[in-house]
Amino acid sequence: MEKHSDSESYFQAGKSLFEAKKYEEARQEFEKALTCQPEFSQAQYWCGRAYSELGQYQTAIEKYQSSIELSPDDAFAYLYWGHAASQLDNTVEARQNYLKAVDLFEARIALDSSDFEAYHGSGEALFYLERYQKACDQVRQAIHLDPENAEFHSSLGYVFLKLNQATEAIDCFKAAIDLDPKYEDAYTGWGNALGKLEQTNTPLDPYFPTGEETPEYANLYNGWGDALREHNQVSAARTKYERAIQLNGTQAGMCQ
Repeated sequence: MEKHSDSESYFQAGKSLFEAKKYEEARQEFEKALTCQPEFSQAQYWCGRAYSELGQYQTAIEKYQSSIELSPDDAFAYLYWGHAASQLDNTVEARQNYLKAVDLFEARIALDSSDFEAYHGSGEALFYLERYQKACDQVRQAIHLDPENAEFHSSLGYVFLKLNQATEAIDCFKAAIDLDPKYEDAYTGWGNALGKLEQTNTPLDPYFPTGEETPEYANLYNGWGDALREHNQVSAARTKYERAIQLNGTQAGMCQ
């Protein structure tokens, strides 16, 4: 019993460190949990997530496989196994795992139609299978069930980007940021969407950050510069690219 208590403590410490993006420290805590309790399936899964964030994709896959051996219906383990396989350019393996994840998420939804995490997970797997309209439907349902979730709004924004609906994507990223002003993926997506506002008849100002709330994320400024450049506002674009360079120390947009 004491070992199980210790493993839970290490696991919770690892989760907190993971959420703080301290992935190496999180990995160490998850490994400690597994030393105490090797059959701890969620520790296997989250340890895999930490290895993935550290770029150690083969080790991550081994952890996901261990998690699945203990919990065969763990849809998220299959989903992130697919991510890791994709990073290793194992496209067939990635696709197989995304498809398995979709099946398992659909089984969860059949049992509980209010399972917003299953809808979102299904949408994510479908996104990577390039089934964007179906992904859109699933993520929309996740938002309907859990409208205060910033991640879900940001995910829908990325789906809209794939559907070439940049203004709708920006609305989603803004909604995510309203819910969580520090949600970095939403700022990156906003920047990507700004870069896609290429039609000269698209009014830009409603989609740009305004006032004192302008966030300091390089990817957002780079996309902002792309949008201005496409609309022949060269001087203003250069200013945004220069700010992007200051923020991340690398070249951006026009300066490449």
